[in-house]
Amino acid sequence: MELRHIPLYEPKRERALLLLCSPEAPLPSTTQKLWHATLGQAAPSTVLPHDAARIFFGEHGIVVAVPLPQERTAAAMDRLITQAMDLCRMSPAAELVLHPGLFAEAGFAPSTFPLAAAAGLLCGYRFSLAASEASEPLPDLVLITTQPEDVRWAESIARGVALARDLGNTPANLLCPATLADAAAAVAQQAGWTAQILEGDALASWGCLAAVAGASRVPPRVVILDSAPHSDQQPLVLVGKGITFDSGGICLKPAGHMHEMKADMAGAAAILGAIAAIHGLGGPSRRTVAILPLAENLLGSGAMRPGDVITARSGLRVEVQNTDAEGRLILADALHLAGELQPCAIVDVATLTGACVVALGTRIAGLFASNTAIQDRVLRLGQSLGETFWPMPLADLYAKDLKSEVADLKNIAHREGGALYAALFLRHFVPQGVLWAHLDIAGPAWSKDKVSLVQAGATGFGVRTLTGLMQEEW
Repeated sequence: MELRHIPLYEPKRERALLLLCSPEAPLPSTTQKLWHATLGQAAPSTVLPHDAARIFFGEHGIVVAVPLPQERTAAAMDRLITQAMDLCRMSPAAELVLHPGLFAEAGFAPSTFPLAAAAGLLCGYRFSLAASEASEPLPDLVLITTQPEDVRWAESIARGVALARDLGNTPANLLCPATLADAAAAVAQQAGWTAQILEGDALASWGCLAAVAGASRVPPRVVILDSAPHSDQQPLVLVGKGITFDSGGICLKPAGHMHEMKADMAGAAAILGAIAAIHGLGGPSRRTVAILPLAENLLGSGAMRPGDVITARSGLRVEVQNTDAEGRLILADALHLAGELQPCAIVDVATLTGACVVALGTRIAGLFASNTAIQDRVLRLGQSLGETFWPMPLADLYAKDLKSEVADLKNIAHREGGALYAALFLRHFVPQGVLWAHLDIAGPAWSKDKVSLVQAGATGFGVRTLTGLMQEEW
């Protein structure tokens, strides 16, 4: 699939034009004109009487008519474009044309137009390690625009999301902490960032990370990527959970869907995808540092046990009451390092809790924030870029439940409110007064089912919002 742009729309027999139609309503004026130019006939009074997408063939070209969603949001745009591409692939069309005037006439904000192109490009995403597999051809995308930055934005975002999906879909026997660290260094090199990989004695003080990785044959790694290492500017620090496989440890997970735990590094993958995307957009607006703690949580003679007391990098001692609450442990050490960098803000992203999935489902991520300023920023960016977050409370009245009888704190509390307790645990390792947002993406980071042209598996959720955060002025 290829993305191209042309300044003016010209109908062609192998070209399909996407029209956005309100069911049981006449077409707006611009849409009517383009209908006539493409099909050589006047538009009917009602194009989609039954609220179902349809395809029309005419004298000069093809029209793909898709019903307008009730909400004119970026997330709705993703679904609309996927529906259009699905219809288009069943036609003889070699191209699908997106016209900004039609999107504006339908009530979409101008910023959603390049998002539509990115969504169309991602319809062609496939991950397969099969020895042989026939690829399904999809039509090329053509944007009617005189703004080449629209094309650049769409291609950069699609490239970043595809990278995050590739990393999340790669089996754990092929992507371990060592190979993910190498992949991160390669992304950094291409983007012009520096990469530092910590291992062995350099991680002597990372007690939580070491405990999680104790049963793995592959030692843990910590990757530190820096966009401007010689700058004295306070950095935006992104911290991504990088558990390349999570068995649950001694508190073993159920066998069903355990194979999906190869994607328990989706937080780290989202950050790497965002770094790739922001490189295509000219780089971040300010110095940005990414910290990726990488480990496997397995069973073995070196595995941490329930009841163990471990010493975090900060010096706090943590009682492990559940070995399957390992993500917060490796993030604790990484967040402590983040705080030492005198950041302007810290944003961590992690597939952290099943409790967040229970609360918000599989399309919405949980957002815990130190104050409303950073909360509102993440919510605004997510909504405008097609990633939905829901604000969750950092409720102080629950903080006492994390107190341990034998250590400074324990890594779990009650089953109810599990996502809150995870966030409250992490807060112990973030300096007071620092802007901090915790993104629990456990639900939307993985799709269990294929939906239309969207493949099941890792989704690359978070790439868009993290890219937006790097473009912001802090």
